[in-house]
Amino acid sequence: MTIGSRLKQWRASNKMSQEDAALLFGVSYGVYQKYESDRTIPGGDAVKGFIEAGINANWLMTGEGPMLLEDAKQLPPELQAGIDFALSFAGDEEAKRRLQARQEEQSAKSRQIEADLQAIEIEEGLQLPQLTRMNFWSLMAMDQAYTPVIRLAVKELAEFIRQIEAKSAPIPTSPVNYKLLQDLIESLETALDERNLELTPARKAAVIQLMYEYCKLEDDVSAPATVERFLKLVA
Repeated sequence: MTIGSRLKQWRASNKMSQEDAALLFGVSYGVYQKYESDRTIPGGDAVKGFIEAGINANWLMTGEGPMLLEDAKQLPPELQAGIDFALSFAGDEEAKRRLQARQEEQSAKSRQIEADLQAIEIEEGLQLPQLTRMNFWSLMAMDQAYTPVIRLAVKELAEFIRQIEAKSAPIPTSPVNYKLLQDLIESLETALDERNLELTPARKAAVIQLMYEYCKLEDDVSAPATVERFLKLVA
């Protein structure tokens, strides 16, 4: 179904004519006809009118969720941000305030993540490699429940480096262990299926890399055991 067909569905459920719908949304009859025929995509003012009429904008734009706003659960933050962005262009002051508050919240979260990561580095006396640090930062940004996992990984990495330095030996470099990587991926997919959980591709890749780095420090740990340990820490 398209936006136009969903508008038509909403109008039929309310037993309204196109003229009545156009009047309700504050647009001309011709413009509303173009909405229903998918010749014109509704802009910010129109979306604001749909929401004020009680239509769930997520359902209208994507077909997901219930038709009516009152029946919808709380929208995902990224979707609500998109709607607020559109409404702000239409002059909705409340939407502008929500956007500003969200930006301030994200800035505060970023500062806190950076402070937490620096504290972990200082605590272990270790400056992480840039790529590893970026991956850890991304994980903490997605979910700060990963902070204990990262603290553990940094602690064990620091201990490993200290042991190497104590022997006055250079830190060895090793090729990628493709068998271990494959076992971790398969074990993670199995564990997620068993728990009926989903991860975005970016988040899954970051988790796999973190587990891989951990397994390289522990020679006797299995991939399934590592996955179970990590999932328990962030559950």
